[in-house]
Amino acid sequence: MFSGSFVLPGSFNPPVLPAPNPSAAASVPAAGVFLDSLAYIADRRNATFAETTTRTGQAVGVSFWLADPPAVSHLCIHCPGMKTTDLLHEPVVVCAGKDVAVFHIAYTYGARPRETRRDRGAVDLDYFVYRAHAGKPSLDLLPNPKPLFFARCELGFLQPGGGEDFLMAAVRPRRAQLQYDLHVFSSKTNAWASKLVMLQPPSPRYETEFLVHETNKVIALGGGTLGWVDLRRGVMLCDVLAGDPVLRYIQFPDPMAGNAHQFDLDLPARPLRDVVYANGFIRLVEIEERRRLIAPAKPSDNDPSNGATTSDPGTEVKNTTRIRTSLPYIRDGWTAVTYNAKPSLDRWSKVCTACVSESSILSALRHNHPESSPSEAMEIAGPLWSVDAEDVFYLMGKADLKDKNALAIAINVRKNMVENVTSFSAERYWFFCLELHPFALSKFVHVAPDTCKAAVDPQIQERDDSRKDSNNTTPHQQRLSDRNGSKYHPYARRY
Repeated sequence: MFSGSFVLPGSFNPPVLPAPNPSAAASVPAAGVFLDSLAYIADRRNATFAETTTRTGQAVGVSFWLADPPAVSHLCIHCPGMKTTDLLHEPVVVCAGKDVAVFHIAYTYGARPRETRRDRGAVDLDYFVYRAHAGKPSLDLLPNPKPLFFARCELGFLQPGGGEDFLMAAVRPRRAQLQYDLHVFSSKTNAWASKLVMLQPPSPRYETEFLVHETNKVIALGGGTLGWVDLRRGVMLCDVLAGDPVLRYIQFPDPMAGNAHQFDLDLPARPLRDVVYANGFIRLVEIEERRRLIAPAKPSDNDPSNGATTSDPGTEVKNTTRIRTSLPYIRDGWTAVTYNAKPSLDRWSKVCTACVSESSILSALRHNHPESSPSEAMEIAGPLWSVDAEDVFYLMGKADLKDKNALAIAINVRKNMVENVTSFSAERYWFFCLELHPFALSKFVHVAPDTCKAAVDPQIQERDDSRKDSNNTTPHQQRLSDRNGSKYHPYARRY
């Protein structure tokens, strides 16, 4: 049985985050940020610090380090009594909301607190909840849901009263059609509970067939309703506060024409889509790669194969059936489409369409990061909705997949503009598999730079290469419809 640790070396070296934007401090309520799902392991402390103990009595301390979106905020966790080899991987943020976040610590085989014989071969976790109280922040150990084990993508999070009480919930299919188990943790009872719930079939054929649904993320829709999202297929809704809850399914629109082959091959949809709930609507964004044809060099008049008229090298030609198989395509940006749907209706409305070229992204990058050397072959990872702007989503970019830092590119789909480009640390990730949580910490919206001094272990040195431009949040707007012939690769991603 394997008993080693998968903690990455970069997880001991938290990045230095860009200073808060003074102009945004008054306009961003409750510090809506992107919180990294993987914590850093370091003794760094600020005003958000809180501590508690594990089930085995080991001390655990935690601090939040926040940055204005689209930069990525993170959590620093300090476990002074544990060795690195005691941790199976980095502590993971499972759920987050306003002033509350839940994370877990997974232990390697030798460090697991074995409480029963069944624990010998099971993954063992400790769950913790952080609360930013009006006075001093707190950190508390939560009950373990054993023998159940939940992946981080399947747990939803609710704060029904908007305060410190919360619910976590997951749904699991049973072997019978339309039957699911709803597992709910309530902070009021400090216990897990399970019940049977029935799925209302999205169409008559599902009364006799199983519904295929693979949860990629969970969204909160207000009140007591959660939505388990399968980005390829649809969202499963449930009011977990109802006395007799039921599941209801809303299917997503068909994929864009250029993405149909990805769906036919059953490839992950995360590189193409993202879903949030905002202002009473479920909001879907999808991106599609745009291509155009480039004619080869004009053949010689003596060439007997010259049976068709072609253009000069590098010019765009019509995509006719006659030349479709002989002329090369080049990547020419992408198209983004947004949809809205009311949770009470199974009907989607197309809201906006934006055509984005790589030249517009490179122009914004040169403006905000003049010290950089942008490449026309930049790798782009697809969409992530903004936490506070209704018509803005982000693309993530890298000039080279080996780069330690990535770029967050803000796209306003309604205005058809690139609004901002910001650098963030992406050293620990397979670039196309970033997992971030919307998070709001109202008491510590913008911690002053002079109060953010880190109590860093002498063996853990801060890295400042994640912020090479102190003004990297300077807005720059560029029209998206500029066309160019650069290479583009938005979809390669590993899960």
